[in-house]
Amino acid sequence: GQAPQAEGGTMTVDVVGVRNLPTIGRGDQQKMLDPIVLCILGEQAYTTTPKFQTVNATYNERFSFNLTDRDVTKRLMIQVASKGDESNPIGQVNFPIKKLLQVGEVQGWYHIKDDQGLEIRGYDAKSGQNQASHAAVKVHVRCSTDGGPRSAPAPTAAGYAAPAREQPQAGIGVVWSVGDGNRLFVETFANVSAGAEFGMQQGDELLAVDGRSIIDKNGAMIPFDEVVRMITGPVGTQVQLHVRRATGEQKINVTRRSVPKAP
Repeated sequence: GQAPQAEGGTMTVDVVGVRNLPTIGRGDQQKMLDPIVLCILGEQAYTTTPKFQTVNATYNERFSFNLTDRDVTKRLMIQVASKGDESNPIGQVNFPIKKLLQVGEVQGWYHIKDDQGLEIRGYDAKSGQNQASHAAVKVHVRCSTDGGPRSAPAPTAAGYAAPAREQPQAGIGVVWSVGDGNRLFVETFANVSAGAEFGMQQGDELLAVDGRSIIDKNGAMIPFDEVVRMITGPVGTQVQLHVRRATGEQKINVTRRSVPKAP
């Protein structure tokens, strides 16, 4: 199969903040950490400035990575740690570069997980209880090549890139944000967006794609990259999105379109 290309590309990572981090100790002996966020791709690594004695922090720091074709098989690691204990992170989120090249852009709150893949639960400031809320990091990641955002061939059911002879794949030009409770919302739109053209609105919550719910039988959202695969399809074909907004639920048919490359 044809692999996505990244040579000469860049990836920008905006680290917005963290929330609901765990504390150490119990009761009057509870100690808050000094959180930092590490962004790692192979040998390229950046660290935010530390915040002190807090479970919620705002950073708004941007880091830029150079991409090569060798990076396609790697993962961007976003690790949350305490200053001075970077080798023992609290948890992390992984973003496969191949997927980032396919969708171009992701942003939102992401639950951090330990090295066993279990979600970290931390301190909830409202209740004053530890282990009460999902610890999370908010990031905005964008990948582009010299020609602008690049879409890789869509994975087949076997997980491999579709053959080059197949019809070009496209999405709908929507930037998604993962909100509380793993709910998926329209954050904003690409400069050229079929989603916006066909009636989607900022703040729409996605419920289903082509009649398939994005919530599994256990009440959790299916993996984000699976949602992307459901939305992505051949250029010119339609996808039905079932959304919820303040005025009620709607089913919107959107025609997939390729995004023009930057001049």
